[in-house]
Amino acid sequence: MSMAERIFGISSATSALPSRRERFFAALSSFRRASFNRLSISRLQDWDDERLMDIGLTRSDLDTAFRTSTFFEDPSCYLSNAARKRARRLNSLRD
Repeated sequence: MSMAERIFGISSATSALPSRRERFFAALSSFRRASFNRLSISRLQDWDDERLMDIGLTRSDLDTAFRTSTFFEDPSCYLSNAARKRARRLNSLRD
């Protein structure tokens, strides 16, 4: 970063836009992460209902996560939100 860029808070146009290569690898990384998470979540189907409840999920949550997400989307976001909502609901009932 040059002195003028630091003083005036400007940046060059080349650093502001990601290159095609960077976009490609970002998309590839995102796809890889989503695929890994889909595989991990599919392994949760083998767990019994009691173990799923220990982590705040139900079998219905697993089914919904796979049904509502496309092949390229990461269903783990849905499961995280479902577990958080269930925990909040249970905590509010205890209070």
